[in-house]
Amino acid sequence: GFSFYIYPDYYHNHGVLAGWNTFNNFNWDKRTFVILFSNVQNGMNDAFNQEFRKMANDLIEGK
Repeated sequence: GFSFYIYPDYYHNHGVLAGWNTFNNFNWDKRTFVILFSNVQNGMNDAFNQEFRKMANDLIEGK
């Protein structure tokens, strides 16, 4: 599966193939990119994915 989300400060896409997750985030001016390819199979709401989403949001928002 693949999804693409448009947030006020950045774009986010997320792909899943049999539970394997990839993330791609970039801000509106396309100067900041966060890309993760994980070899860990897990769910969207586990601790790893929650921490990654927080880190990606902080980077994109310049925190």
